[in-house]
Order: sequence, then structure tokens, then C-alpha cells
Amino acid sequence: MNPNEQEPAPFPYRPPSFHLYAVQAVNLSSGSRTDKILQNTYCLLAAMKGQGMITVDGIRQPLFSGKCYVLAPCTIMELEAVEPIDLDVYRVYFEAGAPSQSSCSRETVGELLSTGELTFQPFWRLTEFLEDIYCNRYSDCALESFRRNVRFQELIASLVEQNRAVEPKADALQAVERTIAYMHRCYHENISIEQLVQEAGISRWQYNALFKSLTGTTPIDYLTELRINRAKSLLLLPGLQLRDVSAGAGFRDEYYFSRRFKQTVGISPKQYTQANARPPRIVSLQYLGELLSLGIKPVGTNRSLLKPFHREAGGVHGIEEPPDAESMLKLKPDLILFPSFAPKPLVEQFAKVAPAVEVNWHDDVFARLTKIGELLGRRKEARNWISRYAAKAKRTRQLLAPYVHAGETVAAFIYDGVHRKLFVYGAHNFGHTLYRALHFDAPDKVKMLMGQHKSFRWTAIDPESVADYAADRIFLAVTEDETAIQWARAFVTSEHWRKLPAVRNGRAYIVEHKWGLYDPITLESHLDEMVRLLGT
Repeated sequence: MNPNEQEPAPFPYRPPSFHLYAVQAVNLSSGSRTDKILQNTYCLLAAMKGQGMITVDGIRQPLFSGKCYVLAPCTIMELEAVEPIDLDVYRVYFEAGAPSQSSCSRETVGELLSTGELTFQPFWRLTEFLEDIYCNRYSDCALESFRRNVRFQELIASLVEQNRAVEPKADALQAVERTIAYMHRCYHENISIEQLVQEAGISRWQYNALFKSLTGTTPIDYLTELRINRAKSLLLLPGLQLRDVSAGAGFRDEYYFSRRFKQTVGISPKQYTQANARPPRIVSLQYLGELLSLGIKPVGTNRSLLKPFHREAGGVHGIEEPPDAESMLKLKPDLILFPSFAPKPLVEQFAKVAPAVEVNWHDDVFARLTKIGELLGRRKEARNWISRYAAKAKRTRQLLAPYVHAGETVAAFIYDGVHRKLFVYGAHNFGHTLYRALHFDAPDKVKMLMGQHKSFRWTAIDPESVADYAADRIFLAVTEDETAIQWARAFVTSEHWRKLPAVRNGRAYIVEHKWGLYDPITLESHLDEMVRLLGT
């Protein structure tokens, strides 16, 4: 190189790259729908023919010929073909990345490539791009693969150019499309056609004509169909009254709703429920015991609960923790039950997969069972269990009377190897059995904690202070991990344990860690085990 020559200056901006991954042509027959799909890459979706619905992260929107969407990774998407014709779409999967050593970041990719519903004009041009890419999808020639990706880059460039952030045009067709999207978001609210016409800013005649050209039907019939479809989903959820279904679908009068439903569907809401009745597919996080006690077997639950319930929970899928949307989607749930301590980002994931209902983790077992029973149409089963449990607790007290003195105190502890801490129970979990079912007295310090905090469940204590919680009888549960087992071996040989009066009197009991669970099945087993341990 000539020493007088200058080094070539690099381009100041190196754009992100888009790489074609796969392409699919999808045909949905009239009235059918796809499973919910979690996108692992970007996806360009274009409707070629027909009409239907697209649901993106739980939000339903109309989909018809000429509509185009770009979906980001981790988006949950579902397609549905609306009668009476089929729906044809292309799905193009691609990856987007920022080049190294440049000012272009991953955020730049998002700024450059918009997601959601996008514009591509003329539409025949997009069709030409997609058909060309699809027809050459199987070519493994390096040159053809290169050309195919260059073709895809042209498509992305046109898409980006047409959807750059500009002031929206006052286009009548786009205005009507916006009102259709509003219908899908707010169908359950009090919507009038006059309100939609005013929102679009055009005449009633023009609005009706454009609406029919887009959907094939009138605004009022389209809105009614949206509400009826929502009502169909709600009717299949157990525990909802007709007035709840009517209100949830946007009808203000359950009698009017029943008439419109029969006119549209051909049968009454009750007949529809009976004809389509099936056990709901439920994913239950933490509340396996409650569901089994109500005679319901979920399709999935925490994997950690399957071992203690292995007899009752055969066939239930175990979900790793923390649960993720992809594993949930595979189970195709109709409903997700989750505890109130679940973090908000996780709850937002649940809501994308299926209707999700929070159950208060701090409630006692009776309140939990009652709420879940009401939700799932098992009120009678919940009441029956509560009555049976009260009767069984009374029989157990009678069986133990010859072996237990009035006023005896009892304390219950658990060592958790995950947290590496020793906990003492209040009147929940195993404490529910001791203090509420069997009417044992709590030692003074536990009694004080329960008095200070009405919802006191447990608290961590220093193992060296275990004598402060001394009682006439002591129960110690230990988790099954190696850390907990080693700790327990050392603890039961220590002076802190051996000096306890309950230990010296042969009234200290080491029990399995499942005694620490808090659900109807575990509480019933507690009563049986207490007779075995104390009734001698």
C-alpha cells in the first residue's frame, strides 16, 4: 500500500441483519383454529385469502386478505378461520441481529422493524415476494439460498420503508379498521354504532359500506358475533351463572342474551353447555390437593407436588419451576390457578396462555377450597369435604383422649434444606391439625406470635433457641434433600435437642417433610398419622 494513501473509512452505520429461517403456507378450514404458538423467532404473517381472527398475546383482532403482521420473539399467537370460507396465510420466520462492533444495538433492530399490524402496498407485490420465497424453499444450492435471502431482504426493506413513523393519514378505510380493532378490545362494553361512526369521522352510509367490504357483514351483526363467540367460551367454564356469562360477553340483559344466542347458534345457552360439556383442562400451581379433593384432576401442576401425591395424581404432567409459557402452552389449558405470591411478569405470561385466576396463598384451607369450588362448579363437594373433615377431627380427638392429657402443649417445626433454616409453625399447615383440629395448646411463644399476627403461618428461628418453644410434645419435619438430612442428623444429637423435655420423655417425633404441606389431602392424612403416633 502506498504510505501516502489514507486508510479507507468504514461506513458510519452498519445496519442490523435479517436472516430468513423458514416459510410456511397455512390453510385453515372454515371454523377451525390453530393451537396457541409461542414464537421463538420473528414471524411475518400475511393473509392471502379468506377471513378470520388473529390473537396476539391474548388480544383478538380481525384478519382478512391483505392484512400483514410482524410478531416479535416470545409472542403467543393463535389463528382462527371464520365461517363460511377458509383462511390462507403465509408465515415467514426470520432472525434479526445487530452487527458486532458498531453503533447499531438490539434496540436499533426494534426501532427499525416495527411489530404488530403493518402496511404493505401494493399487496400483489407482497404476494409476489412470498410466493417466490415459498416456491424456492427446498433449494439447497448455495447460490439459490443466497438469492432467496436477498429477496427476503428486499421484502423487509419495503416493509420498513412503508411503516416508518409518520403522521397517520386520514384514510377512511384505516379509520374503519381501527373501529373494528376497538370492537375486539371492548366488545364487553356498551358500544353503539353511532359511536363507531363518529370515531371514524365519516358518514353512516360510507361507514356501513366500508365495514361490509372489510368483514362481509354489518357492524351490529359483527359485534353480536364477537359477543356470542366470547359467550361460547364462558359457557364452557364451570361455576359461572348465566348472568355472569351475559355480562362477560357484553350483553346487559341475560334474557336478551339468551334470545340472541338461540337465534345465532340455533340452541339455547343451556343446551350449548350440555352439548359441549367436558372437564376443563386446568393447570394448577400449588393447589393440587384442593383440586383432587373436589374430584378434579388437573392436566399439570408443580413437579415437586407429584411425589407426595403420586397415588392420587397419576397422569398429571409435572411443571418445572419457575413455570414458563412454552411448557404451559403444550398442555392446552382452559384455566390456570396460581398463588398470590406469583411475580407479576409470570402472571402476565399465564394470562397470555389461558384465563388465569389468583388464589390467596394466605387463606386457610377452608377458604381456598370454597373459592376453588365456587369457581369450578364444585360448591357442594367443597362443603361436603369441610363437613367430613370436621367430623373426622372430632372422632380423632375422641380416639386420642385416653392418651393425651387436657392442656398438653405441642410445637411443630420443619427444617428446609433449600433455605437452610429451621421454621416453627403457627395455626396453618401442620399447625392447623394440631391447634385447630385436635385442640392442642401452643407453647407460650407460638401463642404470642399467633396473637400478634392473625395470618401467622410460620417463622424462621435459630436452632439454638428451640428450647424457647418447648412443649409437651414436639414434631420435626425434614425436607428430603441431602443438606436437610445431614443437618437433622447433627441436630438430633446436639444438646439443644436432647435436653428438651419432650425428647427426654419420648414425646418427640421425626416425620416426613410432606407433613409440612397444607391442603385437604394432607390434613386428612395428619389425623390418621396422629392416631398411629400418639394412640399407643
